[in-house]
Amino acid sequence: MVLNALSGLIARVDVLHSLPGRVRLHVPAIASVPAAWSIADLEAVAVRTIAGVRRVEASRPTSTLLIEYEPSLTEADIVLFVRAALRLIVELAPRFTALAPDARRSAMDRLLGFLDSQDVRPGVSLTVPESVWSGGDRDGR
Repeated sequence: MVLNALSGLIARVDVLHSLPGRVRLHVPAIASVPAAWSIADLEAVAVRTIAGVRRVEASRPTSTLLIEYEPSLTEADIVLFVRAALRLIVELAPRFTALAPDARRSAMDRLLGFLDSQDVRPGVSLTVPESVWSGGDRDGR
């Protein structure tokens, strides 16, 4: 139910304030992300899935993202990247929340390592390997 609501909210990303290299977005989907995902994890996933982003600051209570990015990107690029990151979170949330609470941190670390090794862009499909959920292979991914 929560994930269905989250899927419906992905399309809503509104620019609240923008300066070159910095944008604050209202993203209603943030408030619906399962609590098992910490704000720090959301920020880490966003930084790794949005090429050219320097920093992301998320706020669950206000459903906002403050994003600092490379000047070569546009506001429209950032909105597309945010939607792609939200789609990834929606896809991964059931597997992540099904893990025992003590297994989530190591799974998140493996997920972030996997994302670091990928060329993540909107429209490019990612298949997260089973090793992220099951404990990793020899190199920890």
